[in-house]
Parts: sequence; structure tokens; C-alpha cells
Amino acid sequence: MSLTLMTAVASGLVVGALVFVLDRRFAPRFAETAGASPTSAQFSPALACCLLVSVATAYALLSLRESVSLGTVYRGVVVAILVWIASIDWRWRIIPNRLVYPSTVIALALCPLAQPGPLSLAYRSAIVGLFVAGGVFLLFFLLSVLIYHRAGAFGLGDVKLAGFVGAALGFPSALAAVILATFAGALLALAWGVASGNRKAGFPYGPAIVVGAILAMLIAPNGGSF
Repeated sequence: MSLTLMTAVASGLVVGALVFVLDRRFAPRFAETAGASPTSAQFSPALACCLLVSVATAYALLSLRESVSLGTVYRGVVVAILVWIASIDWRWRIIPNRLVYPSTVIALALCPLAQPGPLSLAYRSAIVGLFVAGGVFLLFFLLSVLIYHRAGAFGLGDVKLAGFVGAALGFPSALAAVILATFAGALLALAWGVASGNRKAGFPYGPAIVVGAILAMLIAPNGGSF
């Protein structure tokens, strides 16, 4: 194992542990917002392991795609936030505004770190990415309401999360994230249906969006330009 890869894994474990600490601090609020039992916010070794392994694995894969830079650090922070949001959505079927809104604003402010070139190009890419990814999922949400007369698998939280992904990755990487998230969502829906014995069972779509976003970062780690 190379020094770079070992450093990436170690960094991922540290950041994953930090995410877990933050989750322990805010988990009761998330559970309360979702109307869930306070016991659902209790300490979970499985959750801790999942967060550490997920972040460390993502960092290791990113380290194989690019050298260490400010852009790498930026994408590392984005990955940590995405994994945290996915874990929250998986447990309580919510994507907290108090987490996704500030994250989107910070992504827009720091997008030049992820995309080399003129500042105007970086900000334009982030803004277009936000509207493209968020717009596609807004369309999914509206279609879900139109067809099923309810939100169905898609909620406004998914729209906001997609907007954050678009701002963080920029365009056209955001479009790749949307496509990959759609495929990930289809696989998750299939697995969820098989596990629950009900093909129409609802499931949290946030983790699929997060998987799509991380895969897009691995495919185009330096963002896109247009």
C-alpha cells in the first residue's frame, strides 16, 4: 500500500469519526424532526462502523484518481457531508434543512477550489450544476405527485440534496451524478422491494443520490467546464 493511499485511508477514518461525533450531537434533533422515537438516536456501533468505512473507502478511491490538492480537501469535505446526510435519510427519511442549506451555500462559495480556471467559470459551473441537478429532481418530484398524487419515492429533501450535489460538483459533472443516482436508485428500489416483500414500498432516495455524486467525483474528479 502506497503512502498516499495509507494517508487517505487514515484521513478518512479520522473524518468519519468526526462525522460520527457530530451525528451523536445532532441525532436527537433529527429524530425529533422526523417524529421518531428517541431510542432511534441512541449510540450504534454499526452506524459508527458504517460511517468510518464509507468515508475511508471514498477517500482511498479519490486518492487513486488525483494527487493531494485544495480540490482534494474540498471533495473530501463534500464526501463527508454526503455520507452523513445519507445516514440520516436512511434512518429517519429526512434530509435536514439545517445541514443541506449551509452546505449548499458553502459549496457555492468554495467552488473555485474544485474547479481550476477563471473564477467566473467556476461559479457559473456551480450555479448551473445546482439548477440542473436540482431541476431534474424537482421534475421527478412533480411527476411523482402527478402520477401517484403523493410525493412517493421523491421528496423535496431529495431536490435540495441534488441541488447541493450540483453546486459541489459543478456542470457537467452534476449531470453525470444525476444519471448515476438514477441507476443507483433503481437498484436500491429493487433491493428494498425484495427485502420488504413489497415492490411498492417506499424507500429513502438520499443514499442513491449520494452514491451517484461520489461515483461522479471518481469519474471526473476535477469537475467539469463548459
